[in-house]
Amino acid sequence: MKKCIRVCKNRQKLKKYELFPRLRENGCRIYCKRSAVGTKRRVRQFCEEFDYCTPKPKDPTPAPVSLSDAPTDSPVPAQPMAWKKMANFPAAGRHHPITFANKTHAFVLGGTTQQDFATKDFWYYDAEADLWVDLTNTDSGYPGEAISFAYGVASTTDCGNTKAYLGLGVSNSDYLKAWWVFDMSTHIWKRLADFPGTGRKHPAMNFIEDIGEIHLGLGNERSNLKDYWSYSIENNSWRQLDDFPGSERHHPFYFAIGPYSYVGFGHANSIGSGPNVKRDWHRYDAVKESWYREKDFASYELDVVDIESAVPVTTEARVAGTQLTVAESCNSNKTMGFVLSGDGRNHGFMDTGEFHAFNPENSVWHRLAPHPGRSRWAPGSFVQSSRVFFFAGFDRFTRTYYSDLWMIDVGSLFD
Repeated sequence: MKKCIRVCKNRQKLKKYELFPRLRENGCRIYCKRSAVGTKRRVRQFCEEFDYCTPKPKDPTPAPVSLSDAPTDSPVPAQPMAWKKMANFPAAGRHHPITFANKTHAFVLGGTTQQDFATKDFWYYDAEADLWVDLTNTDSGYPGEAISFAYGVASTTDCGNTKAYLGLGVSNSDYLKAWWVFDMSTHIWKRLADFPGTGRKHPAMNFIEDIGEIHLGLGNERSNLKDYWSYSIENNSWRQLDDFPGSERHHPFYFAIGPYSYVGFGHANSIGSGPNVKRDWHRYDAVKESWYREKDFASYELDVVDIESAVPVTTEARVAGTQLTVAESCNSNKTMGFVLSGDGRNHGFMDTGEFHAFNPENSVWHRLAPHPGRSRWAPGSFVQSSRVFFFAGFDRFTRTYYSDLWMIDVGSLFD
């Protein structure tokens, strides 16, 4: 704990603020002072979240492993689908960007860079031209505060739906409750009813298109949360649902399929000295308004049919990656969920940028081709048709803020 406080103080002197959201310029000093007088849980959360209490490995390159002797938590990628490098994002690299897309364009808002804890630059990406355009200082610019540790959602199955919904997260001075809608066709912003619960970062956020609701919950403010809420698009109103049945946590993985809101994994309250990263998986039925426990995470090779007799390639708990839903086509009811990259069970990087697909028909996960390089903390992603785009994120080993963009087509999964 003393080491953590010392690191925090040193970063205050160097004016580097990749820290718990500060309330004023000397927020780091205040944070350390409060931590030092007994709020040890907050110190531990600080340490784990920013990786200051985890010993750095001596060699980031794992030794070769054969398929015959690979342990279940050391996946060896070998998939036919391949990642393609796209045009680099022309602004500063970042983690926790807000990303969303329609069928022709994608949008990136805010996030945390090496220089700024929260930002408000706003960009769109033209996939056909493989071109980035800066909208920040135009009429399309984001009208809210600088923002990071937040998310946005847009339609997956209705290609004619041009609306994206986003909000919460943190600014440079506070937790946010603002809730916005952005029309990706007209580029018009509108502020909606503020979120009535606790402001937070790292929440789960699912668009339940079947009933016109957005589900939001979990995340953390000064402590982890498990409350769960529904936003009605038609009524512009919020109501609280039954709490998430698992433990309180932040930075979970999540996605929506039909009337179901899937939520799980994430960083729960610590037990002992190490991080408590989870692998449980839950489903909320928006029609019945009930939670159901799914099987804990276990992922298999793509060609495995008999799951009962197969050995999973990984069962590793994970946190702080990105997630998405992909439909076979516009207005299709054949949909799959995906989790991509993030940290592993020790809240440190994984050797590869793991990519796993969830089939809701049998509740089984399958391993796909990992993105290039090590896994990344808090990247972004978006979907256009069957194309999955992976964006930015933070490399815990090299301390690199990425600004790259990769694409993979997962359409063959629906054949």
